[in-house]
Amino acid sequence: MTKEKLSKIDKIDLIKCFIKALIKSARRAVRQSNLRYLIPYRKIIKHAFGTLVIMVVIISMALPNSLAADIDETTAAGTNAPAVMSEEEALEASIREFTVYGMYLKDEETESQAVEATLPVGDIGNNGYPYAKKAEEGVTLSIKLNDGVAEPTYQWQYSDDKTQWSDIEGATDQTFANTSPKDGRWYRCVVNGQESQPVQVVGQFKCESASEKDSQGRIWTNPLMKWYVSNGTVAYGINAAGTVFDVVGLYSKSGNTYMIQTAYSDGWKMVTSASDAPAVDYTAAQLDDLICSFNETNPYEIYLNADLAAGQSAFAFGCDTMLGNDSTSRAHSDFAALEVNKNQDNTVANIAMVGAGSSSQAVGSNPAFMITPITSEELEFWLGQYDERQYFSFNSGTGNITVDGEYIDNITTKTQGIDAGMTMSWFNVSDGGDVSFKFAVGDASSIGVATNGGNLNYIAELIEGLKQDTDYTVTIEGDETAYSVKSNALGHITLTGVDTNGNYFDFTGKTIHITKNGSESEKSTVNVSSRPYNVQEIPDSDEVVSIGDTSINVSIPLGSLQMFAQEYRICDQDGKEIEGFGWTRLSGDGSLLFSGLQSGTTYIIKARVFANETTPASIGRIVYKFITN
Repeated sequence: MTKEKLSKIDKIDLIKCFIKALIKSARRAVRQSNLRYLIPYRKIIKHAFGTLVIMVVIISMALPNSLAADIDETTAAGTNAPAVMSEEEALEASIREFTVYGMYLKDEETESQAVEATLPVGDIGNNGYPYAKKAEEGVTLSIKLNDGVAEPTYQWQYSDDKTQWSDIEGATDQTFANTSPKDGRWYRCVVNGQESQPVQVVGQFKCESASEKDSQGRIWTNPLMKWYVSNGTVAYGINAAGTVFDVVGLYSKSGNTYMIQTAYSDGWKMVTSASDAPAVDYTAAQLDDLICSFNETNPYEIYLNADLAAGQSAFAFGCDTMLGNDSTSRAHSDFAALEVNKNQDNTVANIAMVGAGSSSQAVGSNPAFMITPITSEELEFWLGQYDERQYFSFNSGTGNITVDGEYIDNITTKTQGIDAGMTMSWFNVSDGGDVSFKFAVGDASSIGVATNGGNLNYIAELIEGLKQDTDYTVTIEGDETAYSVKSNALGHITLTGVDTNGNYFDFTGKTIHITKNGSESEKSTVNVSSRPYNVQEIPDSDEVVSIGDTSINVSIPLGSLQMFAQEYRICDQDGKEIEGFGWTRLSGDGSLLFSGLQSGTTYIIKARVFANETTPASIGRIVYKFITN
C-alpha cells in the first residue's frame, strides 16, 4: 500500500504499532537488566522516553493522508459499521491504553503530559472479569480496579452472541444491579475505554422430566442457586446472604451435555472467626466480598478470593460433596472418592473428587472436581462421612501431611465407598485479609486430575481405559511374577484369564501395577476388590423346591436377603455349564424356574453373589443337586 492510500484508520494503527514496539522493547530491557543504579537519573529517563514517543507520533502524523471513499469495504450488508474515531480520539485511547510516558491530545490541543508507566497494562483487576456480589434479586455484578486508578468511568454492556454489544442505559457505576437478567446473556463493563472480559448469566432453569435445563440445552444435575455467573464452561453462584457458594462444570457423556454439581443440597458453606485458631467459635462467613474470576487458558478453572471482613482472622468452607448424578457418575455421584494429592515436600497440592470407586481406578473421562489452595499457609482439611464433618480440624486416619514445615500424622487423606463430605480451613489470616483458592470441574482429563489409565468394570470383569491393542506387563504387588497381557480393540484387559505366554492370572483382591511395554512412564496402579465368599445353599425342602420331569421350580422365602443377593445357574452333574442356560436372578416374589431339562437326569445348581459397581461376583458354588423325574 502507498502512502497516498493510507486512510486515517491506517495511520492510527501505524502509530499504535510504533508505541507497542517501544513498550515491548522497554519491557524486555527492564526484565533483563538490573536498573537500580539508574534510580538517581529516573527524571532524565522519564523525559527522554516521553520525548521519544512524541517524536514517533509527530513523524507518523506527518505521513500523507487521504480519506478513503469507503473506509470499511468488508462490512457485511445489513450490519452496523463501527463508529470511526478521530485521529485525536484514537491517539488518546491508544496512549491511555498503554500508559507510557508520552503525549495525549485533549480538546484538539496538543499537550505534554507525564503519566506513570505501569506494567502490566490496564485498569481492570480480577483477571479482567466482573464478579457477582450477593443480591436479594437477580444478579449484581461489580468490577474490581487495579490500584491507583483515579476517577474511572464505567459503562455496562450486554450481548446475546458475544459479538454485538449494546450499552445498558443508566448502568454507569462500578456495580450493576441486574434485577431481571436474561438466561444465557453475556455482560461486560467498559472502564476508561477498556473492555472487561465477558461473563454469562445463567438461570431460569426449565424442568423437563426429572432434569433442569438452561437455554443452551445443558442439563444441570442440581442447580442450588437461582442465577449463576459463567464463562461458558464452569459457573458459580452465591446466596443472598453471601455465606454459601456453588460451583458447577461442563461434562459430556452419552451424547448429553451436563453442568455437574459439586455439592449435595446446601452448597459450599463458608464460615469465619475472629479467633486466629478457632475450635468451635465460628459463625456464618463475614466477608466484604467473594471475588471470583476465570482462567483464560483453562476454561474449566474458576478462581475464588474470600475478602474477610474487618475483625475476622480465620476462614473455612465445606459441604456434603456430590459429583453430578446417576446419569453422569453412576453409583459414584454421592459415593465418589476424595483424595488429597501432595507436592514433593508433602504439602497439599490439591483435593480431588472423582466419579470412580477410588482414585486409583479413575480414568480421564470420569467426572471430577479439584480444589487447589492458592493461600497455602496455616491450611487444614477434613475428609470423611458427610454428616460428621468439622471446620478448622483434621479428621483422624492413617495419612499424613506437612503444614508450614510441621509434619502431621494420623489424619485422613482419602475416602472411598462412603457418602463423603469435606472442609478446608485457614488459620491466622491477617485481620480482614484474603484467602484464595481455585476450583476446576469437568472430566478428569480436562481439569488435570491424576488418573491411572485403568477403570474397573466389575460387572463385565474388565479393566477399561487402556490404550487399544497394546502390550502391557502386569505385576501383582508382593509377587515377582510378571504377566504379559495385550489389551483388546477397546482398550480392555480381563480380571482373570491367560496371558500371552500361557500363564493363568487372577487379579481379583490384588494391587496390580500395569506398565505399557517400552514406556516406564506409562505406569498405573489399580486396587482390585476381592470376590465375596458368603454363598448360601438352597434349602432341601418341598416348600422351597418342586421337581418335575423337565423342570425345577425354586421358591425362596422373601426374608432370605442373602439368597436374593445371589444369581443362579443350571449345570450338568459334573458342574459344567450347559449351553443355553445363563446366570439368572430371582424374580420379585422369590421364584426361580429352570425348564427344558431332560427327564431322569442329574443336575447341579450353582450360585454366586452377583457383581456390583464396587465388587466383582463371587466364584460359583454348588448350592443344590437334584434328579428330574
